[in-house]
Amino acid sequence: MGWQSRTMINKISKGIFRFVYLMATLTLLSSCTNRVYGVPEEQWLLLDKNERLETIKGYNAVKKINAERRLIAQQQQYEQEKQQQLQLDLINAEKQHKVESIYQGYGHYGDLVRVTIQNGKIDFNGKHRLYQPISFKLADGEQKTITINATGKYRHYKRNVLISYEDGVVLFDCNNHRHSSSCAKHFAHEPEWRRGKRYKHVSLHKSSKTEAQDISVIIQHIH
Repeated sequence: MGWQSRTMINKISKGIFRFVYLMATLTLLSSCTNRVYGVPEEQWLLLDKNERLETIKGYNAVKKINAERRLIAQQQQYEQEKQQQLQLDLINAEKQHKVESIYQGYGHYGDLVRVTIQNGKIDFNGKHRLYQPISFKLADGEQKTITINATGKYRHYKRNVLISYEDGVVLFDCNNHRHSSSCAKHFAHEPEWRRGKRYKHVSLHKSSKTEAQDISVIIQHIH
C-alpha cells in the first residue's frame, strides 16, 4: 500500500472520528430537532466552513459504511436462505423418491394405506351438505390435496383438503404443508388397519376447512 493510500485512509479515519465526536457532543445539546448532515440545525448554523466540511465528510463516510454493512447483511441473509432452500429441496426430493418407490411395491408393510371418507356432511360455501364418498391411496411420507365434491344440485361445489401420512399417522384436513399441529384430525396406526378400521362419527371444529360433521373414515393397509 503506497503512502498516498495510507494518507487518504488516515484522513477518512480522522474525518469519521471528528464526525462521531462532534455528533456525540451535539446530541447532548439537542435530541429532538431538525438536522443537517446529522447535526441539529441550530448547531449547524454555528459551525464555520471547515467544521461543516469535516461534518459532511464524516457524515458521508458513515453513510457509506452503513450502506456497505447493510449490503453485506443482505448478501449473508440471501446465502443463508439459499442454503436452507437447497436443503429443503433435497429433503423433498428424497421424500418424493421414497413415495414413488412405495407405489412401485418397495418399502415395508404398512407404508401404503387406502383411506375412504364417507357419510356425514362437510362444509361447502358456508353450509354443510352431503358429499360424494371418496377413496384414495396414501404412501408414507406423502402429502396430497384431495377434492371432495358435493352431491345433487350442488355437485359443482368442491372442497380441496390437504392430507398426509407420516410415520404411521394419517393427518386429515391440514392447513399447513409442514406442521402436523395444523391438521384437524390425527389417525395413529392401529393393528386393525391390517383388515381396515372404520372411524365413525368423526366431527371437526369450525376452524378446520371441512368442518366435518359425523363423517366416517376407513383406513386399511394395502401392503
